[in-house]
Amino acid sequence: MASGIEKSTLYRRSEEMLQNYRAMKARVAILENELASILGTNITETQDEAIEGMMFARVVNGMPMGSDVGDKTASVVSEWREKYRKDFSRVWRMYVLDKQGLEDELFTIRANIEKVDIAIASLLPKEKDVVTLFYIQGMKWEDVGRRLNYDPRQCQRIKERAVWYMSLSLFKRIVY
Repeated sequence: MASGIEKSTLYRRSEEMLQNYRAMKARVAILENELASILGTNITETQDEAIEGMMFARVVNGMPMGSDVGDKTASVVSEWREKYRKDFSRVWRMYVLDKQGLEDELFTIRANIEKVDIAIASLLPKEKDVVTLFYIQGMKWEDVGRRLNYDPRQCQRIKERAVWYMSLSLFKRIVY
């Protein structure tokens, strides 16, 4: 094992990821719902394309052409654009930034969940059982011990060793 300070830092970080595992899973579901509601608006055009679309303008053979709606709509939209362009730009940026922020957070959390899953999968079977029952399923030590036919203190020792090995795969460079 490593020195006391290094061990405690790596161990604490690994244990924190395990303790937050269920919350990370829940956060992924919430972020997916939020993104689905944002993406449900199906905004794929730019801000200027959205404003131009309000004018019902169309281009045929490279030349702007009027539409069946008439110039009254175009003038109303032009006035609106001049009057509210700043506010519209701010709302548009908020939409884009919110969407990007949610996607970034979702990517990061999914990556952390995958790291924990891989680290757990690398454990010995009894270590995997102890870690899964205690951290992922949230059982008490007495219940973990009863389920695995171990003394609860033995389960705690198994957990300590397992979390230490997980911390090596999660955070430490291993020299071959």
